[in-house]
Formats: sequence, structure tokens, C-alpha cells
Amino acid sequence: MNGGKVAIGWVVVCALAGCAMPNGYYQPATVAGGVIDNPRVGWSGYSVKVPEGLDLFNLAEADLDSPELSPLQKWCLRDGDRYSRSMAIVYTESFLLEDPEGRGFIIFASDTVELAAPWSTWLSPEKEYFLRKGINDKLVLINDTKADNEVLTINGHRGWHISGTARPYFKKKQPDQAYEGYFILGNLKEVFWVEGWAPLDHREFLREKTREMAESLEIE
Repeated sequence: MNGGKVAIGWVVVCALAGCAMPNGYYQPATVAGGVIDNPRVGWSGYSVKVPEGLDLFNLAEADLDSPELSPLQKWCLRDGDRYSRSMAIVYTESFLLEDPEGRGFIIFASDTVELAAPWSTWLSPEKEYFLRKGINDKLVLINDTKADNEVLTINGHRGWHISGTARPYFKKKQPDQAYEGYFILGNLKEVFWVEGWAPLDHREFLREKTREMAESLEIE
């Protein structure tokens, strides 16, 4: 993968890269047959398919000192900041999915957060307000307040989608990147992220792969 093509220098790129150690009830997800699966998140777990053609990199199992790591992988491992999150995260796990031809990459993350009541008890207006706020926060983070965005339902679960351009702050040599992001609410206290970045001329490739992954997410 050509790390220069996918803006490895951004802090925002790998904001999902941290992975908390399992504790108590939680256990790491497993990967088999191109499917990421964790039955211990939420009520009865989740599963999501790895889009065809992308190489999966499990951040939780990686060794930062390995000479085989790509520059992008190293940046993801070093950046454990969970930027701009107002919710306390109880458990998190994330995966980097890279296109071997350098056309872009995707971060998939599952977060379990502290909530007074499960998502399933929230009223529709409450979810709408929460999701709209999340959209506004993300538009500021990617530095594209005019990006296409919507609150939507995916496989029966409420979430949002943003399609725009991520523009680095105060970085003269860093090119703009195509951005595609999905945020999906679970049933209990879990949330899911499918976020991708790519060179601008590969926007359609990125849009196709992030949508494919988001639509494959099954939440029990």
C-alpha cells in the first residue's frame, strides 16, 4: 500500500485506532471467513463482513516495533486518542482495512459506552437530536461543513452517513482526501463506526466499500 496516497500524517486518520484490553464480560472479536464477529458486545453481539479486496489489520494484535508494519499501520497504532467524544468508552476494538492498490482505507470500530439507559429505550426525537449533533461534530472534524449528510436507518438501526472531503488543518503539504463515514447505534450501549479515507480520484471506490461494510453489519 502506498502510504503517501492515503495521508498517513493526519492525527484524525486513525482516531479510532486505540483498543482497550478486555475486562470482565468483554472479549476480543474473532475473524473467520472474512467476517468480524463478537458475541459479547451489546445484547447478543455483532458481525460485519470485510469488503472483498481489502486487507484486514487487527490493531489489537499488532506489534508497534515490527519492521513489517506499513507507515499507515504505525500511525494508527501510535495514535490512541479518541477525539471529540463526549461519551465515556467502556470497551473498544478496531480494525484497519487497507486496499493493496492504495485506493483508500477504512477503519471499523465497535465502542461500548456509558449510558444511563440503553439505546432501545430512547425516544425517536432523542435519537434524532443525538445523531444530528454527531453529524455536526464530524463535519467540523473533517473540515467540510458542506459535506452531504443524513440521518438514516441501516438494517433497522438508526445512524448517520457523511460523504465529503477531509481537509487537514494547518498542513500545507497534505492533500485533501475523500471521506465516507457511517455511525450506527446498537441495541444496548454499543455504537459502530465505518470510516474511510481515499485520494479524491478514488471517491467512488471508497463510497462503495464503506457502504458495503455498513450494510453488512448485523447487530443482535
